[in-house]
Order: sequence, then C-alpha cells, then structure tokens
Amino acid sequence: MFKLLLNNESNSDYLYVRQIGMEKCKVTKPACKIFFEANNMHFIVDGAGVFNGIPLKAGCGFYIKSGHEAEYTIDIQKPWSYYWIDFSGIEADNVLADLGFSEASGTFKFNNIEKIKEIFEEKFYYDYENNNLNYTFSSLFYQLVSIISDKNNRPVKISISAAEEHYKNTMLFIKNNFNKKITVDEIAKMENIDRRY
Repeated sequence: MFKLLLNNESNSDYLYVRQIGMEKCKVTKPACKIFFEANNMHFIVDGAGVFNGIPLKAGCGFYIKSGHEAEYTIDIQKPWSYYWIDFSGIEADNVLADLGFSEASGTFKFNNIEKIKEIFEEKFYYDYENNNLNYTFSSLFYQLVSIISDKNNRPVKISISAAEEHYKNTMLFIKNNFNKKITVDEIAKMENIDRRY
C-alpha cells in the first residue's frame, strides 16, 4: 500500500511542506539509497528495518536533512510501514535545531503510534478542494513536532565505535559487490585500515 499527497501551492521560504506519504512495504522492496532535496522525517508505525546501519522498529523515526543521502531497508521477517513528511524553509530549519537534530541525519523515538497514524490518515481524506493546502500541511508539521518534542521523546543519539563503523561499511561494500571477486586487501584499502585489522 502506498499513499502520497503533493503540495502544488506556492512555495514559502518560511515553512513549506512539499509532500506527505505512507508506505506499507512489501518483502520484495529493495534497499533504498536516496538523496533528499528537502528535509524529511519518517515515522515507523509497524514492523522493522535498518536506517543508515541502525536497526529501528515501530515507535522509532528517522530524519534526513536536505542535501544529504540516506540508506534504508526493510526487515524481511517483518517489513516496516511508515509515514513521511518532506519540508523546507527557515522555520523548518529552526524546528530541527530546537529538536536537537543537529546531524545530517539521525533517529528519534515517539510514544504514540496511533496518534501518528490518526493525524496522517486524516490528511489523506481531507477536503483539499475547499481548503488551503499550505495551512493544512503546516498544521500537520507542527502536530508531528509536538509529538516528538515531548520530553519523553528526546532525540536518540546513537554513537557507534570505529570498529562498528568499519563493520557497517564493510558489510555494505560486500552487499553492493557480492557478484564480484572481493579481496580483503580491497576492503582494507576502502576503509583505510591494515588488512590484519
């Protein structure tokens, strides 16, 4: 299942929500490596997956700032479902900073999965013909911010060791090049480490 609403009204430098969407991923959905032109937040409401090497499940979310790339994939045993919102503008950047989202991308937690579903689904069945889409989408943005800025939902700063980073990069390299003849020397060179490491 896939839903998408695009905002075709005039762009605002202050706050512009470009699109909202929902996807219930299938087991066959391939890994995605995407460049984001706008800021983006995903809210996982069911299942599990991996975002930039970090395992996540329902009740977790991830964000990517505009101009950055991210990679994510489903858990084959229990594919995730998520809602997302793309947004830009001066206010959007200020809100991300207020939330503590200082990195190019990262993760967060939220407690109320049903509320996230409710506020997104309401927007999919809204009377857009007789209402201003910019205001409606902006209100959704602030509702989401309110949920994730709750004191119980502070951003999760997940730090990984150098060894874990090497492991993550190596596994990604092997996954992307499994059909080629890969050597330990190539992997060591890619990671700028000694082959014995």
